[in-house]
Amino acid sequence: MAKLFQNREKAFKASDHEDMNSFDPIPDGWEDAEIIESDYKENSKKTGHNATLKFSILSGKHKGRLLFVNLSLDNPKQETVQMAEKELATICRAVGLAGVEDTEDLHNKPMQIKIAKKPAANGYPAGNKIATYKRLEGLAKASKPSSPSEQNSEDAPKKKKAKVSFD
Repeated sequence: MAKLFQNREKAFKASDHEDMNSFDPIPDGWEDAEIIESDYKENSKKTGHNATLKFSILSGKHKGRLLFVNLSLDNPKQETVQMAEKELATICRAVGLAGVEDTEDLHNKPMQIKIAKKPAANGYPAGNKIATYKRLEGLAKASKPSSPSEQNSEDAPKKKKAKVSFD
């Protein structure tokens, strides 16, 4: 037995809260999304590094749902690196950038992502993956900050940075 909220004056009431959202897989199709966070860490086998990109869906029924992509940009298998570089290049083009030195350059730039269902496997439930990326319709092609506030990133809130080197 465990007494909940010992530092509160009242008991927990379920009626004070909404039900949690379903995490059923999102149906296949295109969604507007942006990268909201990224990291660059050593992989689990300690043989290279992955850039992890956290995407948030921007609108519609699935607004706020998160999807994650791991890009194996440093790996002993060259074909794995090439696949990751192709995916990063597609993301760059989708947000209007010619390239990046820091994954933070990809943050908060809207794009479209094509979501595909991933079947349940190895004890994990069914989920989603991002199949590809494209420019969001109606956005101008620009690779430079478009407003003074974007140019002065010192004033912008700091998000998690990840330096990526291709040397």
